[in-house]
Amino acid sequence: MKDNLNIKADCKGMDRFEIIETILGNRGIDNEIEFLNITENDLIPFENMKNLEKGFDMLYDSIFANYSKNDKILIHADVDVDGLCSYSIMYQYLVNYMPENRIKSTINKGKVHGIEDYDLDKLHDVDLMIIVDSINDVEDYCRILETGTKVLILDHHIPSKELIEFEKNIENICLISSANEYNNPQLSGSGVVWKFCKYFDYATLNDFSEKLIDLAMTGIIADMCDVSADNKENRYICYKGITNIKNPALKTFSKGYTFNGETVTYGISPLINAAMRMLKNDYVLNIFNLKDNNKIKNKIEHLKECKQQQAEEVDKLLAIAEIKDYNKIAIAIIEDNKYNLKGLIANKITADIQKPLLCVSEYIKDNEHYYSGSARGTGVENFLKDIENTECIEFAKGHENAFGVKIDYNNITECIEKLNNLYKDIEFENRFNIDAEIETYQITADLINDIERISVVTGEGYKPYKFLVRLNNFQITTIKGIHIKIESGGVSFIKWNDNNIEKYANKNIIVIGTLSKSVFKGKIQKHMIIEEIIVED
Repeated sequence: MKDNLNIKADCKGMDRFEIIETILGNRGIDNEIEFLNITENDLIPFENMKNLEKGFDMLYDSIFANYSKNDKILIHADVDVDGLCSYSIMYQYLVNYMPENRIKSTINKGKVHGIEDYDLDKLHDVDLMIIVDSINDVEDYCRILETGTKVLILDHHIPSKELIEFEKNIENICLISSANEYNNPQLSGSGVVWKFCKYFDYATLNDFSEKLIDLAMTGIIADMCDVSADNKENRYICYKGITNIKNPALKTFSKGYTFNGETVTYGISPLINAAMRMLKNDYVLNIFNLKDNNKIKNKIEHLKECKQQQAEEVDKLLAIAEIKDYNKIAIAIIEDNKYNLKGLIANKITADIQKPLLCVSEYIKDNEHYYSGSARGTGVENFLKDIENTECIEFAKGHENAFGVKIDYNNITECIEKLNNLYKDIEFENRFNIDAEIETYQITADLINDIERISVVTGEGYKPYKFLVRLNNFQITTIKGIHIKIESGGVSFIKWNDNNIEKYANKNIIVIGTLSKSVFKGKIQKHMIIEEIIVED
C-alpha cells in the first residue's frame, strides 16, 4: 500500500509569521484575531433548544416539591467519557440544591448503552430518573414511567420520531436533545447537560454551572464532536473549559503539563474506556466527583492496569482472529468474550489495512445464525449508509464510519459483493494530511508558542497542526529501549512505542508529527512527536 503525503503547503524558508498565516489560511481561517476571539455570545440562545422549560419544571419540582417525601433523584450514566462527564456535571450541579443522600446513580456494565432491561427495583424510592448521554425506544421509557418515576432525558443522539411524538403528549417524560432541531447537533451529551444546568442557573439567578464547563469540554472532545472554526458554540465551551480547569481529576490526568485537546484524546479517553471494557464501570463512575488527589491518583493507576489488561485481551483475540481480505473490504472474525473489544480491535486492524472492515463474531442462538460486531469505514465517505444500501443487513447503528452491525449468516457473501462493486474504483492508501513541510532550523520556541496559541482547542474538525521534516543528518537512539529519539538541529524527534532504530539509521527519512516543547532545568526543549517515519527511496 502506497503512502500519500498530502502536504498542503511548502513553508520551507518562511518565517514563523508566514507559516502561521499559511497554515491558518489553508484551514479556511483568514482572520486569526476573529478566530481566537471566542466569547459567551457564541453560545446558541436557550430558546433554540426544545423543552428546556419543561425540563426545568420537572427538576425544580423534584428537588423542592418532593423534599418532604425524601423522594430521590437518580442519574443514569452512559458508558464512555462523555457519559461520565454528563453524569458528573449533573451530580455536582444537584448537590448545590440537595443533600447527596437524595441523589442515586447507576451505570451499566461493559459497553452496554441505554436503559433496555433496566432493573426497575432500583427505582423504588426515585421520583425522577435523569438519563444522560443515551437514547432508547419508547417501550423502554414506558417501563420506567409505569413505576411512577418521571423521566428526564439529556442527550445528543438522534431520537426516533415515535419518541419525539410520545414525549410531546406525556407529562412525566421530557426529552432535551441537541439532535432535536437544535442549531448545533454536534453538541455532546455533556454539552447538553451543561447547557441545561446553565438554563437552570438562568432561571434561578445562580452561576453553579460555570465551574463545570471543563467537564463539558472533556465530553465534547472525547466524543469526537465538531470543534471546527464553524462550530462556535463547541469552541467556546472547549476554550473556556481548557483555560479554566477546575476539576481535580482533570488536573491530575494532565500530570502538570498544559491541558489541551490531546490530553483528552490520548490521556483520558483510553484509560476510562479501558476500565469500561474491563467491566470496572462502577469503579470509575465517580472519578470526576473526587476531590482527594491521592484517591484520584490511585484510581488512575488502576485505570492503567485496566488498559494493560485490555491490551493483553486484544492480543489474545488478534492472535486467533481470522482476517479475510476481499479486495475492497476486509472481515475479521474473532471469538466473542465477556469484554466488548470488537470496536477496539477494528480500530487496530484498520490502522494497518486502511480499508473498510467488519470486525464480527459468529453467533447461533434462538434459531438465528448471524454475524454481529463493529464496522469501520476507513477510506470511504459513509460506510454506514453504504452498507445499509446493500439491503443485506439486520441493522447498522452508530456514526458514519464507526458503528455496530448485525448481518445474517446467509447474506454476508452478497453484502461483500455489493460493497466490492461499489468501491471498485477506490484505491485505498496510507494518506497523511500534513499542514506544512518545514526544515529543522525553522522549529523555534517562538514558532511552537505560535502553534500552541492557535491550538488551544483541538479535536474533531480541527486537528492538531501536523508538519513534515526531511532528515539526512541525525543521531538516533532509544529512550529506555522502548521509544525512538532522533536528535537533529537542536530538536528532539520522538516516536513512542517504537525501538527499531536499525530501520532508520544512516538513511534519509521523512518524519511527520506535531510540535511541542518542555522546560528542563530552566532550558526550553523543542520536540516533534512523530506519528510516522518514512524511509525515502
